[in-house]
Amino acid sequence: MTSQERAKLKSKAYNDYNNCSVEAIAKTCNVDMITSFVACKNAGRRHNCAAHRMDIVRAARSLGVKVTNRKYDSNIMNHRSTARSLPEILSTGRHLVFTCNHVFALNHGTIDDWCAERMNRVTNIYTITGYQTKKDVPLYEADYDELLI
Repeated sequence: MTSQERAKLKSKAYNDYNNCSVEAIAKTCNVDMITSFVACKNAGRRHNCAAHRMDIVRAARSLGVKVTNRKYDSNIMNHRSTARSLPEILSTGRHLVFTCNHVFALNHGTIDDWCAERMNRVTNIYTITGYQTKKDVPLYEADYDELLI
């Protein structure tokens, strides 16, 4: 089973298909999907709706990671970087990468998303540092039931 098939099953289980921000936060912050759903909901994301860029950054920060805006250097701007060319440029670290209407995770030079081979133009890149192991992330057990409502 590929990761995209797993993501579709998770989306179907939560009845939420517009969840690229939830998947990106789960992958970059090294948390499970439920914790990411709750963090996004607390940051202002509505169920089955897209999230704003700063809501996504706020949700990632609420999980205890440091999120910094990566300024484009001239090398990247000369290329007008796209989702396809970005792994060659940013081969280390964890990043939240924003396009015009999508966000995806770039972890150590690999994109595990449907847009990996597309020419989507990158608009913002945020670098994630200080991510935790999954056992160190606080669980929001009280909020799990609210997700299913």
